[in-house]
Amino acid sequence: MKLTKKDLTLDQSTINLLRAIYHGTQVFAPILATKESLAEFQEIVNLIRKMESQKCIAEISSLNLVNSEGESQIDRVRVKGGLTEKGRVVLAHYDGKSSATEDQIREAV
Repeated sequence: MKLTKKDLTLDQSTINLLRAIYHGTQVFAPILATKESLAEFQEIVNLIRKMESQKCIAEISSLNLVNSEGESQIDRVRVKGGLTEKGRVVLAHYDGKSSATEDQIREAV
């Protein structure tokens, strides 16, 4: 498995998500029980799905669908297994805990 420059170019929301999972968060849900909060939460759902597809998190073990004003939305996501090796390397890169160059990181995973 190789890291690409794209793997090392993440926005702050994605980095925060990886940190939360690294520190043991397994369940994600909207902050408030409002339709606005639920709508905003869909962005987090998309980030979690993206991180799973990019093999930075082990797996999404469940998604809870609700009907909000005639539209299905996800109001809870459970992840299982935490960060993968790739996810830990990417997070270490952003947290400055890796002294390796990008080429060395690519070779390590």
